[in-house]
Amino acid sequence: MPKLQASRLSHKLLLIYLPLTVVAVLAVFAVLEVDYFHKEQARLMENLARVANTQGTAVEAAVWEFDLQHLRDILEKQTHLPFLQSIVVHGGNGEVLAAVGDLERSLRSPEFRMERPLSHPSQSGSRTIGRLVVTVNDDDIREELFEHLKINGSILLALVVTLVAGTLHGVRVVIGRPLEEFRNAIERPMEAQIQSPLVWTRDDELGEVLRAYNDMLEGRNIAEIATRKREDDLRLAVKLAQESGAEAARFNRLAIDRELRMLELKKQVNGLLLELGRPPVFDPLHEDSPVPSEVDLPDPAIPRCQGPTAGEQTLETLLDMGNLKPLFEAFSMAMGVPAAIVDLDGKVLAASNWQRVCTGFHRTHAMTSACCIESDASLAHALAEGREYALHRCKNGLSDAAAPIMVHGRHLANMFVGQLFLQPPDWAFFRARAQAAGFDEHAYLTALAEVPVMDEQRLTAILGFLIRLANLVASQCMERLQARQSETDMRRGRLAALSLAEDAQKAREELADYQKHLESLVEERTAELRKDVARRRLAEAKVQEKMVELEQFTSVAVGRELRMIALKEEVNALCADLGRQPPYEIVD
Repeated sequence: MPKLQASRLSHKLLLIYLPLTVVAVLAVFAVLEVDYFHKEQARLMENLARVANTQGTAVEAAVWEFDLQHLRDILEKQTHLPFLQSIVVHGGNGEVLAAVGDLERSLRSPEFRMERPLSHPSQSGSRTIGRLVVTVNDDDIREELFEHLKINGSILLALVVTLVAGTLHGVRVVIGRPLEEFRNAIERPMEAQIQSPLVWTRDDELGEVLRAYNDMLEGRNIAEIATRKREDDLRLAVKLAQESGAEAARFNRLAIDRELRMLELKKQVNGLLLELGRPPVFDPLHEDSPVPSEVDLPDPAIPRCQGPTAGEQTLETLLDMGNLKPLFEAFSMAMGVPAAIVDLDGKVLAASNWQRVCTGFHRTHAMTSACCIESDASLAHALAEGREYALHRCKNGLSDAAAPIMVHGRHLANMFVGQLFLQPPDWAFFRARAQAAGFDEHAYLTALAEVPVMDEQRLTAILGFLIRLANLVASQCMERLQARQSETDMRRGRLAALSLAEDAQKAREELADYQKHLESLVEERTAELRKDVARRRLAEAKVQEKMVELEQFTSVAVGRELRMIALKEEVNALCADLGRQPPYEIVD
């Protein structure tokens, strides 16, 4: 994968560097060669003028003397000049007196021909006796220019080869090798990455990415340690709650049943007292107050997971999205892949690095959008069948992967990773796609170039990590909710116990008063009982029996049955005062 990445980077750099370098070098060479060509042509014109002027005097004498042999010898001596094409000497009547060179060859430029009149001085003035025509060619200049072009082409080829080799080597050393080290570090076990993080001394963009990754690892390690500690605490609390759950449930059922029965007896006592014209002894507000079915006291040590019960929770209510989204986005940016968490209703809970080619092109056109919807349906159908993960390549040419998020056996949401390429893209296919949909081809291909290329093994590893992360956070919140419910049930039990303890204390106080009253009655009747030993012994036996019962009653005052017996006795007594049949049978 790093070699492929380096190759892509090298390709992009070469697409920029090579055209600029070739154009710049060609421009420099063109300027130099044009300047050279103009200078050589100017020198050729100077040579043409010099030949015409220097040979004109000698030719004039030979023409005046009409020495044709001498004239030919003069002209033959000039044929050694490489740039000379022809020399022609015409007489006064225009006839050709002598000529050398290639007379049939046409001139490339009219400037390559110079005609000089031949004259002879006399007493009456200068007399024209003929004319000299000299022509030249630029073959040597063109040959030298062609040689220059071959040399310049070799130099340009060497520059291009050097630039390509330097770019490939530079990208491999500066980017490819660090990326490979970074990938190897990421593929190590998490414990090894935390114990020996990859140290980066360079202050470039790759260094910033690595430092951000190390910070994320450190934060994740701290979070995992805290999470494990919290899990241990929650497991211990759940274990304790489970151990006392059966006893607490039984105690709660008994306490609630007895409290309801007590309320009925207290109402009956108050009603009888009202019929006797006495004030009620029990508080009406208290006797009419229903037993609370649930007690919810604030506890700052328990995180709040608001919403329905543990069995009805959704992923959005379970996950702490405020803390999960930054970690989710940082991981997606570091790995260079787009990802999203979508619940079963299609709501996007978290998304990062969504591809511009989908949001700006595929999702905006009816034809390509239909392919996107078909891809989503295919992934959802595959996950509904119970697959561990699903991988699908849509008709738009991009690939997506999805996996279910399961919490305690419940399918709460799906994790999507994509869009990306599993192999290098077929640009011809996408050009045809852009023409069919009417997209701006350049903008569409530019957006496609941003889509990462990733093999399926690495894609499934990234998808598995994100799934485990979401499952871990959701499971922790689910366990916290269950522990909170268990603690709430325990508080309800404690409140019921406190209510029983309060009634028991009140019963103790009433029994103590009743005992004092009985003792005073015993003392008052002691004098009378002395008159009759038998009566006294009988009274003492009864008092002793009552005292034993009172002591037993006091020892078990927390029990609700004795309290109910006392209330029933009071109801019977009140009915007797009213002249009614006692409704309760009291067994001593």
